[in-house]
Amino acid sequence: MIAALFALIFVHLGFSVSLGIRSEIKNLDSALVLATRTISFVVGNDLQEIDRIVSTDTGVSASRDLLPKGAGPLALVPNETRLSRPLPMHGNWHVLSVEQGQGELAFARRAPEGYPAAFIKYRPDLSWADFLLPGMDGAELRIVAADGSLLWRTGQPLSLPGKAGSGISTPSDAIWSPVYKRRADIGPGGLSVEVVFPAVPFVLSALARLPWTIGVELLLIMGLFAAWIIFSRFLLDPLERVTRLSLQMQDRLFTSTSPADLAEGVANLAGGIRDLTRNSRLSEVKVFCQTLSSALQGYVYQQEKIMDSGKELERANRALSEANRGLLRRDEIWRKILDVSRSVTIESGFQKGLERVASILADVAGAYGVAICRIEGDRIVVLAWSGFDGLLEIKDTLLDGSIIGRALDSGSPVWVENVYSDRSYCQLNRKIKSELNIPMFHIGKAVGGLAISWNQVKAEDKALVELVMPVALHVAGLLNTQASMMDLKNSYKYMAGRLQNLTAIYHDETAAHLERMEHYCRFLSVAMSRSMIEVEDVALFSRLHDIGKLKVPMEILSKPAGLNKAEFDIVKHHTEWGAEILGEASWLQMGRNICRYHHEKWDGSGYPEGLSGESIPWEARIVALADTYDALRSSRSYKPPYTHLETVRIILQGDQRLRPEHFDPALLDIFRKFHHRMAEIYETFRDEIRNNPA
Repeated sequence: MIAALFALIFVHLGFSVSLGIRSEIKNLDSALVLATRTISFVVGNDLQEIDRIVSTDTGVSASRDLLPKGAGPLALVPNETRLSRPLPMHGNWHVLSVEQGQGELAFARRAPEGYPAAFIKYRPDLSWADFLLPGMDGAELRIVAADGSLLWRTGQPLSLPGKAGSGISTPSDAIWSPVYKRRADIGPGGLSVEVVFPAVPFVLSALARLPWTIGVELLLIMGLFAAWIIFSRFLLDPLERVTRLSLQMQDRLFTSTSPADLAEGVANLAGGIRDLTRNSRLSEVKVFCQTLSSALQGYVYQQEKIMDSGKELERANRALSEANRGLLRRDEIWRKILDVSRSVTIESGFQKGLERVASILADVAGAYGVAICRIEGDRIVVLAWSGFDGLLEIKDTLLDGSIIGRALDSGSPVWVENVYSDRSYCQLNRKIKSELNIPMFHIGKAVGGLAISWNQVKAEDKALVELVMPVALHVAGLLNTQASMMDLKNSYKYMAGRLQNLTAIYHDETAAHLERMEHYCRFLSVAMSRSMIEVEDVALFSRLHDIGKLKVPMEILSKPAGLNKAEFDIVKHHTEWGAEILGEASWLQMGRNICRYHHEKWDGSGYPEGLSGESIPWEARIVALADTYDALRSSRSYKPPYTHLETVRIILQGDQRLRPEHFDPALLDIFRKFHHRMAEIYETFRDEIRNNPA
């Protein structure tokens, strides 16, 4: 940088010298123009004035007094003077050349006749020329003719490089030195003014101002250098530090992994800028740094508030996440419980459904085992359970004095953290250490209890209790509904038996026949992979398959001979009458199907609607095969009882009344493989007396 500065100084000095020389030359040109104009004006006026005087005045003495300075008569000396051509602007005048060395410039005019002198000479007074060309000490002023011959000069002769015959007089002993020459025309006769001066003094004159220029330059440079130091120290250095801190902050921004780390980086930057503010002496820098520091401090403050808000939001998010997990957990439990509830009432049976509920609760609670208990009289009985390593040591106990009994009395759950400290605890499994007992009520009626057991000590968990309580209420509803359904079905079974006794008055059906029908249908529906609920329902409603015969006239049912077509048409209506007797209740739909369609045949030749194939309800197809088998094995007024083998042959091969096409092929396959089970049922519930003839 210093080298560049010195180079700049030298360039500037050279430029200053060049400008000085150019300024001197320009000044000289201006002075020379002024001098030539002045000389031309003076000489021209003098010549015109002499012409006027010579032409008009006859008094010689008076004319002489009136002639301009430097003018007077001239006596020509032959061989010493010569006349030049007339001047262009003044035809009567000639330039008078004298011998070299005279140093005179004279103009001659031929005098008119009567004038005493043949010529009038005029030597212009150019003493004022030095005034027109100031500062030209040592310079030579010359007037030369158009051909370059020297006519007049003043000052010291200077050696000039010239050509031979140029007419310029040069001292023979002069040593040539560089000169500077300027020339300008002055008007009459093609005369010119030349200024010749030595070049070295001219250049030295131009360089005379160089020390002052250098001094001024050095002062200027020192001032600039001092200003640069001040500018750099008090402005650039702080800004450079701010820039460095900003770059560090930028790196921190890109590498920050958390808002706290970012806030720390910004705080460090603000602290560094505060230090700059204290050390800076420029008010502008202080204001800038203070403003920037305040902005950064505000950012740090806002960032801290954001981080605090973020922490609060994070805590709220955690709480929401926990609540959401709890809701999802509860939703998952209820979804599983509802799926199980459907299976309890539709597909897999009540017992398996309760066991599935117990398994779900054990999984949700992380329990060793779960037992679902039901109240039966004065005892509490384990109805379904899951876990306990497959071993349940106690399955029922007295309700009074048990923990579940205590929970039912208080109406709230009982959590036993250490079962060995509670004397009323009934040990379901010896590995149990903690247990939760939840009472189960349905419509205000105590129906049972739910026991959740752990094989390690577990402190009370209120969230788990709140999670399980709705499930316990749901299970209580299932238990109560199942108990009500069992009571209803038992009542209906009793009613069906009583109604069937009425049909025995008109028909040859006995209680043993109804028992066999129930067991036939249960066996066949199980073999067809029907659900347990469907199995029990078809077994129950099979007892009422001929209840419609209550509306058939007694004389037709008890007729000993065969029935004619009209009588048989009346008997066929018993299928429709049976469905009417059962009524329109939705839960009796299977009973109505059995009553109405148990005489339909697979090939469509049955009655009352002539249905065929899969359009016949499956329960009616089962009852049709079971009723046919039992009728063939039983005696009637129109036939003797057949043996089991004869009955199997007739069903599988047919006779004059029956054909295999009358039955469901799938049922025939089951019958073909397991017909001996039908024989076992018949023999187990054989009639004690001979069937009444019909």
